[in-house]
Amino acid sequence: MMQTRPKLMGMVIIASVLWCAPARPVSAFMQQAADKPTYTIPEYNAFQAARGETNPQNRIKLLDDFVTKFPNSTLMPYVTQLYLSTYTELKDYPKVIDTADKVVAQGDKVDAGVRLQALQARVQAFSTAFNPKAADAHDQLVKERDAAKQGSALLQAYPKPANSTMSDADFAAAERGIAAGARHATHTFNAMRPLDHRSPGILGAVLTDGRVSADIIADGVHLDPAIVKLFADAKGAALTVLITDAISATGMPEGRYRLGSFEVDVRDGKCMVDGKLAGSVLTMDRAVRNLARFAEWDLSQAVAAASQNPARVARIANKGVLAVGADADFVVLNSEGEVLRTFVGGVECSE
Repeated sequence: MMQTRPKLMGMVIIASVLWCAPARPVSAFMQQAADKPTYTIPEYNAFQAARGETNPQNRIKLLDDFVTKFPNSTLMPYVTQLYLSTYTELKDYPKVIDTADKVVAQGDKVDAGVRLQALQARVQAFSTAFNPKAADAHDQLVKERDAAKQGSALLQAYPKPANSTMSDADFAAAERGIAAGARHATHTFNAMRPLDHRSPGILGAVLTDGRVSADIIADGVHLDPAIVKLFADAKGAALTVLITDAISATGMPEGRYRLGSFEVDVRDGKCMVDGKLAGSVLTMDRAVRNLARFAEWDLSQAVAAASQNPARVARIANKGVLAVGADADFVVLNSEGEVLRTFVGGVECSE
């Protein structure tokens, strides 16, 4: 039986805001468009109806209807983005690639974050569906190369830290990436080439290069406590960052929950889909306590890995510090690292 997740308060939500993806969700763009509305109420309602439809096939029909009725709507970039996510959900990879190309072709009419999402979806679709024996395989590779160049140009222009994540890169390739500007590694060890004593791979570069900060999921599930200590010893207090990778089931009883188009089984602190990890139920305060215990660090060092360090990596000057002019988002911990009080915007949150 699927369960419903209530709203989270306090540290978990602060952490999730800090570690949002560079591209904002559709709702954020809709709010931005609402500041200077150039569309009609029927257009808005039709888009919201499509966006709220849970059946992907029906959602496509509603989007088709929207395009037929409002072909010149200023909401069209967001309609196209919704097409993209829906085709991805349906695993219609040719449609994903075609739609992504249309999103990117709109250039500055579409937010750079949306275009980055489109290019990412294109890469994933291509890597899943590509058949090297196909008659047009060479042409597909040429188009993918061009899309990669466009993505690289967007990443250079978009204000975000240069990250490395989910990579099978060898050591030399990882070092070339660092030389080109990569400065942070995401959920280190997970979905990365394993560390080998003769072929250190991307992990060898991340752990030994002092230019690179890195984050980990310190739940004792994604990483064994001994690996957390190895990581913390290698990166040190200034370059260690904590993330949770938490899904909507965090704080809820064991059971089955939805993660996008997947149903996730939560048992014994693990989130599993078809025998594979799919997120976590780790909260940031527990991550802090785990890091302090696993790495044998002082609590203050572990706290910095969840506040000051990620704010610096994300280049957010008004987060992670208690200073005049900074956002008054903070928690009060006891000596064991347990949350006593939570403040957001200087206002204490209730239970």
